[in-house]
Amino acid sequence: MRTRTLTSLAILITGVLLMAGPTLWLVMTSLPGFAGLTALTIGFSGDVGLFDVLSNSLTLAAGVALVSTLVAFLAASILVFAPVPGATLVFWLPRLTLLYPVEARMIPTRQGRGTLGLISHPAGMILPVVNTAIGMFFFRQRLRQIPREVVEAARLDGAGPLRITRDIVLPAALPAVAAVFTVAIVIGWNQYLWPLMLARGPESYTGLVAVSFLGAGSAEARALAVLLTAPPLLLAGLLFARRLQ
Repeated sequence: MRTRTLTSLAILITGVLLMAGPTLWLVMTSLPGFAGLTALTIGFSGDVGLFDVLSNSLTLAAGVALVSTLVAFLAASILVFAPVPGATLVFWLPRLTLLYPVEARMIPTRQGRGTLGLISHPAGMILPVVNTAIGMFFFRQRLRQIPREVVEAARLDGAGPLRITRDIVLPAALPAVAAVFTVAIVIGWNQYLWPLMLARGPESYTGLVAVSFLGAGSAEARALAVLLTAPPLLLAGLLFARRLQ
């Protein structure tokens, strides 16, 4: 029994080292590059720095998270509490977008953004990345757990849609809101190819785009890569700590 336990422990430790090894190597080799991050400049003009690329990443991530969560919540609420004809079809059609990623439609999407004048505009980067399919699924499953009798009783008491949403639906959906918002903000934060394709210059680059321009062998690039992993890990840690309470 002891031999089996030691074998299982050895396998577990080996797996952890294999999974965490590249990350540990990245952190260790990036330490000399942190000193140069404050003086980081992107592009030939040299006027785009660390704060600019991080601001672009934060704008993209926050925009994707807010729009995805809001649209998915409203759509799921309508499908559950005010079903329209063909609601099942309406629910399944957005999920087909999971089979058709943004990379497969980048060229026509970029042409459409150019026609609308949204090249290098925050809205032009946010809207194509918004994905409500997963959010609609989470919210629909969560809202279907609310007893219909509670909603009907609120309507009989004279409560309107906004009050029902504020007092009944939203409190019950808060765990789903946290889950969808977390997934969406990580998706927006980790975007690389779309911001690179839509940006007109270094002033529109996100953090991941800046890493590629600094070069893989640069200590500053590795330091920036480590820095970019911190916000998603921090957000996940906060949600995990909240879950344990």
